[in-house]
Amino acid sequence: LPAPGSHVVATISQIVDEVLFVTFNGKQTGFVRKGNHNDDVKVGNKIKCVVIDYVFPRNDAELVMVDSANVKVPKAKKKREESDSMCRVVLVKRDYICVLPSTKKCLVFVPSRFHPNQVVEVKNARVSVGDNVKISDPISLSDNLCIGFLDGDANLISKLFPAPKLQTFPGKRSESKDDQHEDSRKKTKSELGLRTKSVKNLGVYTGVVVGPWNSDDRNDHGKLAVEIELPGGNIGRLHASELPSRLLMEHSSPLDEFIRRNLKKNVVVKIINFVAIKKGDQKVRVAELTMAESKMSEPRKKASAVAFQTVFSVCV
Repeated sequence: LPAPGSHVVATISQIVDEVLFVTFNGKQTGFVRKGNHNDDVKVGNKIKCVVIDYVFPRNDAELVMVDSANVKVPKAKKKREESDSMCRVVLVKRDYICVLPSTKKCLVFVPSRFHPNQVVEVKNARVSVGDNVKISDPISLSDNLCIGFLDGDANLISKLFPAPKLQTFPGKRSESKDDQHEDSRKKTKSELGLRTKSVKNLGVYTGVVVGPWNSDDRNDHGKLAVEIELPGGNIGRLHASELPSRLLMEHSSPLDEFIRRNLKKNVVVKIINFVAIKKGDQKVRVAELTMAESKMSEPRKKASAVAFQTVFSVCV
C-alpha cells in the first residue's frame, strides 16, 4: 500500500453525495471526501491525489485531490496561487490532524490533543476539514511526510520542558546566569497552562471519572482504585474500599460496576489525604478520595476521622 503522503493518479469511478470513489494502482480503491476535491470533476476523470489515511480492514485509502491530471497550470500562475493560499486541514482525527501545505509536496501530521493534567487549554484544539492554519517549524520524516505543531501550540509545548540546570561553583557565579534563573522562577504553573494545587484536604469537590487507576510506581500499593480528575486538573484516586456502601454490598465487582456507571461523568468526592506517587521521571501529588456515606457526612475537620481503616477487630 502507498504510504501516507504518497502522490498517486486516481480515476473517478463513482460520485455519491459529493464523495468521490476512485481507483488507482490497478485494483486499489479509495475515496475523497467533500471539501477535499474540486466541484467540476466527473466520473472517468483522472486526478492527482495524496494518500492521507487508510480504512482498515478493507484497506480503502482516503485521499485529497491536489490537481487534475489532464490540465497543466502555467508556472507563473501556479506560483502566485501557492503564495496566496495557506495550509489547509484535510483530515481530523481524535489525537491529530493532517495538513496539506500550499506547496502540496508533503503531508504534515500535527498533534491536536494534549493531556489535561499538563495543558489546561489549547487554542487550536478545535479545527475542521477545510480550515486554513499555520504550521510552525515542521520536521521532515521523509520526502512526502512531515510532523509539526500549529502556530501558537509550539510556544506552549516549549514551556512544558524544564529549564536546563546550571552548574555553579563556590565563588564563581555568573550574573547573567543568575538573572536567567530568576526569570525562570517567576513563571507560575497557571501561566504555563499547568495544573495548580487548588484543592485542600478534607474538602468536598466534584470530579470526573477518568477510568481505572494506573501507576508504574513500585511503592504504590493502592492500585485497586479509580482515577478521578479534580478541579484545576488535579489527580485524585478513589480506592475500592471507599466506594459507596451499596455498591460494596450488592456487587461482586464493585469497582468495575462503578466505572461502568460513571465513566466520564461527574461524582462528588471528599479528600481524605494526599500522597506523592512517581509517574515517569517525576513525582505527582495525588489526592486520596472517599465516597463512603459516613465519611462524606463527617462534620469534624479531623483527618483521623476519615482516614483509611488500619485497625480491625476479629470476632471469635
